[in-house]
Amino acid sequence: MPFFFGKSLIDIFADSANNWDGSPIELARQEVIAAGITINGLAILCRYCSGLPNNYDLELAFKDHIIGGNGAFVITADNTDTFANAVRFASKYSC
Repeated sequence: MPFFFGKSLIDIFADSANNWDGSPIELARQEVIAAGITINGLAILCRYCSGLPNNYDLELAFKDHIIGGNGAFVITADNTDTFANAVRFASKYSC
């Protein structure tokens, strides 16, 4: 017997809005949202996490290109303390 635990969603935690492989972000985003799935984001504002500096507004990039669907949100973290708080927030409000 199937169980329904709440809404369908994807939580993306990343330090960039780049896609190095796979479907183009806009296409994948549209398909997921059309399927009724919400995409939330945690933008990790770490200037050198990947070895390359971010030269764009990561939170805005998440809002414009990543998140979507009913009740979607983006939250940011820029250090270990704010990351822990952001993960707790995402866990609480993603349900």
